[in-house]
Amino acid sequence: MVRSPFEHSISFSISRFGLFAQLYAQNVQHHQLQHNGNAQQDQRGPQAGAAAQEHLGQAGDHDGKNGVDGKDGKDGSCAGYFAASGTVYGWGTLPFTVKKSDGNLISYSSSEKKITLSKGHSYSIVFSGTVSVSAKSDDKMCGVSLVDGYNNSEMLLGTRTSVVIPKANQTARLTVAYNNIYTADEDINLTFQFSNMMFQDTNFGDGYYNITVTALD
Repeated sequence: MVRSPFEHSISFSISRFGLFAQLYAQNVQHHQLQHNGNAQQDQRGPQAGAAAQEHLGQAGDHDGKNGVDGKDGKDGSCAGYFAASGTVYGWGTLPFTVKKSDGNLISYSSSEKKITLSKGHSYSIVFSGTVSVSAKSDDKMCGVSLVDGYNNSEMLLGTRTSVVIPKANQTARLTVAYNNIYTADEDINLTFQFSNMMFQDTNFGDGYYNITVTALD
């Protein structure tokens, strides 16, 4: 069937109107979806803000700003300690003057010049001092070692210090230092003294020294 020019014009107009209506409906739907999304976002805003505040509050608790103090721990403490110093003017057992002490694991007997470490614990011992020595004759190797009455053989070698003195009776001052860990399966009694066992040509003048004993457990 052949259409007239007038029918073709009407059909084309209807087609254009249908396309326009379809595009308009899609545009309305798009705006409606966008509006709904914004509304949901607006509703989530206060909830998100509250959640963020709660998270920040928890973070504050974790970094200690708003946290609750915990129970006192044992960090920085020890089972006991002993600190003393002394002066001596000849060979023999070293006397000590106690400066500080704490606990009952480390004791000192001034009459026996003896330090006792109670059994069942480990101890750190640090000793330092200086000694004045002189030579019995010309051109002699002079020196001293430290012993403690418990670990003598190791200490003799480990603490020896010496100097060659060219003239008889000429003096020199030497440094003596020692540190070690003692494990007391039984009570340990320590009697310190300077020794010239390895340096027989040495005369002793005087000695000044300090000791610190710390119970580690």
